[in-house]
Amino acid sequence: MSLSRIKSLNPVANTDTLLLETTASYIMAVITANQSDAKETKISVWVEPFEYAPIPSGQEEELRAYIVKDAIIPPSGSYETWRFAVQALDKVVVRSNNGKASFSLEAVLTGTPVEEPAP
Repeated sequence: MSLSRIKSLNPVANTDTLLLETTASYIMAVITANQSDAKETKISVWVEPFEYAPIPSGQEEELRAYIVKDAIIPPSGSYETWRFAVQALDKVVVRSNNGKASFSLEAVLTGTPVEEPAP
């Protein structure tokens, strides 16, 4: 099976942005492109495991599963993460320092979707 694009976005600078809250198990990768031809960009990609949700304030760094932390992408460059697994109800979150990063989530479904919990 090959990966398929699930979602793409261009987040605001210095803001933790939810890329996907999963509804099933996936194998995925995140591809990031630096849209600036003059400035480098620093990116982070992490998973917030469902078993810790909601993450208590002050424990964010301890409970995140970083895929990439503070990686630097040169002007007009790109970066693809290694493939990683997520379970249903995990959250994939991204961040860039200058708002010039474009994130694309590629994934292949590996498990049966679950119903989202009632609010």
